[in-house]
Amino acid sequence: MASRHISPIVKPILRLFPLILLIGLQPAYTLAQSERQILAKQQPLLADLTFTDNVLFDEDDATDIRCARLCLESDACNLFTLTETSSLSEALSCRGHSSVAKNGAGRVPTPRTRLYTLRSGSSSEFLEKPCSSNADCSTANSECFNEKCLCTPGYYYSQTGDACLASCPTAQMQDTYLFYPASVIRQHNIGDDCPVTPLGRGACVEVCSADIRCKNVVFWSHSDVCCLKDVTPLEAPAAWDANVNVNANTYAKTCL
Repeated sequence: MASRHISPIVKPILRLFPLILLIGLQPAYTLAQSERQILAKQQPLLADLTFTDNVLFDEDDATDIRCARLCLESDACNLFTLTETSSLSEALSCRGHSSVAKNGAGRVPTPRTRLYTLRSGSSSEFLEKPCSSNADCSTANSECFNEKCLCTPGYYYSQTGDACLASCPTAQMQDTYLFYPASVIRQHNIGDDCPVTPLGRGACVEVCSADIRCKNVVFWSHSDVCCLKDVTPLEAPAAWDANVNVNANTYAKTCL
């Protein structure tokens, strides 16, 4: 097996819990218990938030592995949050949920919080699959973007159809997003200014989710500037710049 660098944080986890592995480019755990195997994947767009609805358990002085196992052992648990309560301690605050609200209700800004969802794997046949060229992404109106198959910028990912659509009715737009790194939509801002969101990209995306006019949002990580867009790259191709600035990322709403 080819050698792979494993961070000091991960090594003790691998020693103590051989069935729990850190995988992929984004933080994720694979947990196996009896015949049940689940992927716990971090959702970066919901970082720095805790939730007050549908709480199943709430435990202080936990570890990330213990929190993941608590959720795995509960048939009702579908997601959990981990909050760093002190820079002087490795202990975490752990909270498990059956579900959380898809809007601002029940959401509390909480710095240094990570959210993980439990799932058996991606339900999509193509979305975010590794790729090296467009030929690896066979779904219509998809392409290889930053080594992952995504809908071609400007097309909406349909969650129910597992397809890329040129348009989406406003009522069917979802508050889940496709991520296009280092890319921006120029101009076409909703409002005169782009607000600063000190709580980061999660808060920025929440602003877009709360505005029915918002189709895409650009977050500038170096300045916490959040620009809501009322067009897609398909509707304004001259305004779309891909892979141009490492400090700018575009998040595109998906469709039902």
